[in-house]
Parts: sequence; C-alpha cells; structure tokens
Amino acid sequence: MPVEGWSARPFPPRTPMVGRWCRVELLDVARHAGELHDANLDDREGRNWTYLSSEPFRRSTPLRARAERLGFRFEGVFRQAVVYKGRNRDSAWFSITDGEWLEVKAAFERWLDPSNFDERGIQRSSLRGGLPSPT
Repeated sequence: MPVEGWSARPFPPRTPMVGRWCRVELLDVARHAGELHDANLDDREGRNWTYLSSEPFRRSTPLRARAERLGFRFEGVFRQAVVYKGRNRDSAWFSITDGEWLEVKAAFERWLDPSNFDERGIQRSSLRGGLPSPT
C-alpha cells in the first residue's frame, strides 16, 4: 500500500561514526580487505551470520521452498518493515540457529561429499533427506 507523504531519510554523513565499542566507516578495500579476510579466517565454525532477510520469499513460494530446502526455518514476518519505492513492504525472516547449525553443516558436508556423486556427476542423495526435521 502506498505511504502518503513518505520521503526517504537522508544518508548518514560520509565521515566515520565512533561509538563506545566500535567505529563505523566507509569500506576502503585497500585498507580493510586484509583485516576483513583475516577476521573471516578466525570463524572456524562458520558462525559469522545467523539471519537471512528474505522479503522476496514472502510472496514467492519457490524462493521460500528453496530457503527451507537449504535448512532455514521460517521465523515470521515483519509487517511493513521497509518502504521501497514509496510502498510498504513486509519482510519474511528465516534462520538457522547456532543450535541447529552443526546438524545442518553435517548434512551439507554429506550432500557435497564426492562420494555422493555418481560417475556422471549426479548426486545420489538429496540434501532434504539429511537435514534435521523441522520442529
């Protein structure tokens, strides 16, 4: 639905914002790439992200099914979460929590293991069969 009288907020200034615990600044690939790469290498358990904002999944059954097929669980809908092109948009949320991750990770590793492919490169077992059951 259209949002009457809505106007986009101005972008924040392009100067660093310094907080109590962190500093937010524009990404400078030459300055930050090495540090970002090193920080990602520290994530040995693959826990750098936890949520996938998925507004398109709300209205797209194939996209929602794909998220669920990959082990994400539907969390809910933030109604009127954003204004896009002057219209309210809902945002559907899916997650894989840290308590679920080890099982999901193991399922992906089995699914992508070379022994799961025949001589023509076709997978023998699907991912769906190896994922934990939704609760």
